[in-house]
Amino acid sequence: MKRFRAERLLHQKLVSASGLIHAISVWRVPRSERYPEGLRYRLALVDSKTGSVLLLFDNHWPKGHHVHRGTKEHPHPFVSLEHLVREFRKESDEIEGRRDEDKTNPNQNEE
Repeated sequence: MKRFRAERLLHQKLVSASGLIHAISVWRVPRSERYPEGLRYRLALVDSKTGSVLLLFDNHWPKGHHVHRGTKEHPHPFVSLEHLVREFRKESDEIEGRRDEDKTNPNQNEE
């Protein structure tokens, strides 16, 4: 019996100037009940200094499509791979922008 291996479709890893790791990994896998779109993915934004996962879109079994935003996890609808990557990049840019803003305004929450 011939065994199907996952085929890597996309792999990008970028460390921004602020020290955040933007990592995107997508594999084509056989369509199945576990992976009806024939895709397995992990799109992560990680703080390289603390190792904290700030944002994570993934679809591992048995949870299916879901997103981690900080410590909270929610189901997340899958529209398309292109939409998912755009959404991840938009949210990760927003998170990075807020972190940069916090660094330039360290006293913004003080009265």
